[in-house]
Order: sequence, then structure tokens, then C-alpha cells
Amino acid sequence: MTTEARTLPIGPTVDIGGTTQRLVFDYEALEMIEAAFGSMLAVTDAIDRAFGGRMLKLVRVGLTAGLRQSRMPAAIVTAMLQPPVDLQQMRAYRDAIREAWLVAFPPSADDNDAEVSADG
Repeated sequence: MTTEARTLPIGPTVDIGGTTQRLVFDYEALEMIEAAFGSMLAVTDAIDRAFGGRMLKLVRVGLTAGLRQSRMPAAIVTAMLQPPVDLQQMRAYRDAIREAWLVAFPPSADDNDAEVSADG
């Protein structure tokens, strides 16, 4: 068993509450997101659906979990997302959450090989 420390994944930054914060999906953040959506597959589906317009829960849960490391209270995240909603800012949050997700779960070489072989 190794005891070396793991480095936190480096995620994108978001502007929230008048500050710029780094969005980090570490293990605890991923557990929070999974619990809110029921499964990791449901999270992936939510990320995909967010690009079709359904993004409110994803943004609230994703920001709350991803900003945990910055010690930003969930109440501040929720307060920043109250109406009136700035759709451009919500899209920026959605994009940052997707980017942080891809940092936590980068596509593997096997995924790329499967796409190549499936295409012929």
C-alpha cells in the first residue's frame, strides 16, 4: 500500500460572489454530486442535457461541490443563483462544470480506440 499524497485535480476557474475560485471535483465533491443525482451515469446525463437547456440543478450542485475546497459556503452559492438569473453566467458555470468533470474523468485511450474501431 502506498502512502504518497495525491494531488487534487486542477479544474477551471469560475467568477462567483465577486471572486474567482477554482472548481475542483475531488472525491468528496464527486460523492456529493453522485448523491444529488443518484448515480454517476445520471450526472453524465445531466451534463449532456445541460447543453440542451436543463442546467439549474447541475449548476447549483456542481458549484457547491466543486467550490468546497475554497471553503465557499453552499448558502453563498445558492444566493448567487437566485433570480434574476443571468443566462450567460449560468452557461459559463455549466461549461466550467463540464470541464471540471472531464478533468476528474478524462477520456481514456480505450475510449478513443473504441471510437476508431467502431468507425472502421
